[in-house]
Amino acid sequence: MLKDFPRDAVVYCFDTETVPDVLALIDALGMEFKSASTFESVIDRFKKERYGAEAGDPMLPLAFQQIVALPCLRFNLSLEAGGNPQFKLTNYISKPLPKNPPQAKGNDVEDRLEWLRLGLEQEADALTEWMADIIADQEAGKTVILLTWNGHGFDMPVVLLRAQRRFPASAKGKVAAVRGSANSECRKKFFKRATHRGEQDLFSRFSPLNVDLMKAIAGEHGFSTKTKQADYAALVGVPGKIKGPDDSETMDGSKVSALYFHSVTQRQRIIEYGSHDVLTLALLFIDTLEGFGMIDEDTRAYYFDQLVKYVESELKAHKKRKVKKAHAFQLWYDDLKRLNPNGI
Repeated sequence: MLKDFPRDAVVYCFDTETVPDVLALIDALGMEFKSASTFESVIDRFKKERYGAEAGDPMLPLAFQQIVALPCLRFNLSLEAGGNPQFKLTNYISKPLPKNPPQAKGNDVEDRLEWLRLGLEQEADALTEWMADIIADQEAGKTVILLTWNGHGFDMPVVLLRAQRRFPASAKGKVAAVRGSANSECRKKFFKRATHRGEQDLFSRFSPLNVDLMKAIAGEHGFSTKTKQADYAALVGVPGKIKGPDDSETMDGSKVSALYFHSVTQRQRIIEYGSHDVLTLALLFIDTLEGFGMIDEDTRAYYFDQLVKYVESELKAHKKRKVKKAHAFQLWYDDLKRLNPNGI
């Protein structure tokens, strides 16, 4: 997979963090959301009806995975020392919802449905913006590479499914579908470019433009079980995962829903978690290129150094502007220095 892709391209190294799409679950169940209902009660009821009471805690179908964070590290790939990677990290969903979710029993049902609708609006806007950036690079004549970890099994189908999202009946009322004509045209253009056979076939799992690094490392042998990115990061000596909300346990995807549905002040941690992951994935990608013999040690060191300098520049810029949202950069940078005290 890696050996076949273009040697001069633009890489979109991205990750998706998701929570259950409660509105879709309500419609799938054919239920009425009442004053005594909570988001968790809807999720639990769906799991029991779909999988049975003895199924434990199964993951919801990918179609019902609402994207609440879409961090993406874009950089140029020249595969030669002295190139200009031009790293840029964009969090396509970066603004918290305006208030804590109205979860309490007895709160107005319409207020709770409206809060859920706002989350879907953020998701739609984020996917539209992300797709528009990819299209802009393609129309400028650049070859786009999508880079993920386990993206073939999760992120890619989730993005494709969620890009087709329409509001269910239970979300309508004050506002109809959030997608305007601009969103729809962008989506149609994106799918036309992303799925046709040829150079721009972004979403084929056989395409050299669609790199699932977890699969690429395994080669034709595959993995008997999925390998976590943090585990592979431990082999390479780069940051794996950040700590959880109380800094006593490692953050992972299972904690995202609790943060999203219960605390507006903790929701920033979801963004930090995803940002941390894509910075690490970029390092793993560059390291793997050397392992596959596609770049030499000096080029690998150069790209590592450029990414670290980018993070340092972001930290300085945030400090100068007294912005407090550089936490992900700081956590990642501190971990990297701790793991590599003598440089990388």
